[in-house]
Amino acid sequence: MANIEQFWLFHCGYIKTRRGLWNQGGGFEKVRLPLMAALLVHSELGPILIDAPFGPEGPANAGELIGVLARRAGVVFKDEWAIVPRIEQLGFRASEINHVLMTHLHFDHTGGMKSVGHAQFHIDRDEWMYSTGLTPMEAVREGCVVGDFRALSPRVEKLDLCDATLDAGHDIFGDGSIEAVPLRGHSIGHTGYRCRLGDRTVFFVGDAVYSESQIRSEEGIAIMGKSVAYDLAEARTTVADLRVWFERHPDAIFANSHDITLGESCMGGPRALHGD
Repeated sequence: MANIEQFWLFHCGYIKTRRGLWNQGGGFEKVRLPLMAALLVHSELGPILIDAPFGPEGPANAGELIGVLARRAGVVFKDEWAIVPRIEQLGFRASEINHVLMTHLHFDHTGGMKSVGHAQFHIDRDEWMYSTGLTPMEAVREGCVVGDFRALSPRVEKLDLCDATLDAGHDIFGDGSIEAVPLRGHSIGHTGYRCRLGDRTVFFVGDAVYSESQIRSEEGIAIMGKSVAYDLAEARTTVADLRVWFERHPDAIFANSHDITLGESCMGGPRALHGD
């Protein structure tokens, strides 16, 4: 049976911000909010990405003006943090990436998609159809850069997750190694990925929660989570459901896109979750 042999978490930049904007009750402490992705090594399919935050232009993928504003707002990016150098840092070539699992299509997750444009992208159908149908003004409002991904349409597998649940996700490769799980609310078709890592599970939940403390305690959704949610009520339901799932699976390894503590552990280089 196929398995995930390695699971690497890394950041492609970070935002200098206040903890309380992202973690309820976090106060005014200055922190570095990471913009993270993951590289998995499948026993048969080789390296697989989860999300592709930035290409060589960094946050300027959102346009020159927005890119400048992003840097002034506290986004920090270095060339060596782009998706291709990160892949190479882990000992692979970008050409070896044949599959990319997308949690959703906000600009801080899509800037590096064209850098691995030869791969097959797996994306929730609703997420793809909604995002590619946005007008330029709607895209700005939704935080999407349609130019990052629209031309990649022939390379996209649109996932039908209508029958998938938190307990029974969609088996992407038909071998039990990775399940796509609908975690909606942050965006219309936000998706998490549950990966079988030996006898344990790594659950990458994307932006469904901003910190592990949200599902390990009764912490609610903070200011930024509320302001960017496509459907706040659905986002709250997803957090509550994840809290129950992790209580039932205490040995599962948590990973996401923006956890500040996880991000700090990656600042010196990619972190191997398969060693946890």
